[in-house]
Amino acid sequence: MRSTAFLLFFITELLFVALLYPLGPLLSLFSPRLARRYVQMTATLWGKSLFFVAGVPITVKGKEHLPPHDRICFVANHQGFADIPLILMATGRAPGFIAKKELKLLPVIGFWMTALRCVFIDRKSLRQGKRAIEEGARHIREGHPMVIFPEGTRSRSYTMRPFRHGSFKLAYLSNATIVPITIVGSFHLLEERGYLRKHPVEVHIHPPIELSTLTEEGRKELPEKVFHIIQGPLLDRETSRPS
Repeated sequence: MRSTAFLLFFITELLFVALLYPLGPLLSLFSPRLARRYVQMTATLWGKSLFFVAGVPITVKGKEHLPPHDRICFVANHQGFADIPLILMATGRAPGFIAKKELKLLPVIGFWMTALRCVFIDRKSLRQGKRAIEEGARHIREGHPMVIFPEGTRSRSYTMRPFRHGSFKLAYLSNATIVPITIVGSFHLLEERGYLRKHPVEVHIHPPIELSTLTEEGRKELPEKVFHIIQGPLLDRETSRPS
């Protein structure tokens, strides 16, 4: 019953937020700052209300590490479906995401993701994939943050998957400020049992890394460095995958 009620609320509120998002571009004609705050407010409100209705206790640590600007590439581990609204709620920003192209075709969700400037990628086409990454980098340079999940798919556990080759191209092309994020426990909410249940979740926002300050060697070592930063809060958790 909880899962069904939550799903209905999720879809209803998603549609409501999607209908509100077009006001953002209209506001930008008068005040880009006001438009940006409006989008951030609606995205954050959506994330908070989802977890409030589900009764999920969320702890956010490290919000003081968020940069004052929006030329950000958030890099996070990926445990479950809840990770996107978790990041919206925890950061108070409205970042776009790199997502598979099939999601763009989903009713309501596709419209919402487009409004967030999500970039849709065809994993079977190297040429289209390259264009998608360049589009995401342009968004960051224009002051719209983006999120990448370098694992490529949900881990469904506390054990992180290896980062995919080339996953940091978005950050490199935009010369973004990288903000590592660790999500702890989101797979318990849905993936572990196959239905919605309450379970405490933590979101750790780590100190930013400025690409402009790194040497060539530092850039080569960056994926491994960020992997270990994100992995830190997970090391004292169980490492076995849920059955």
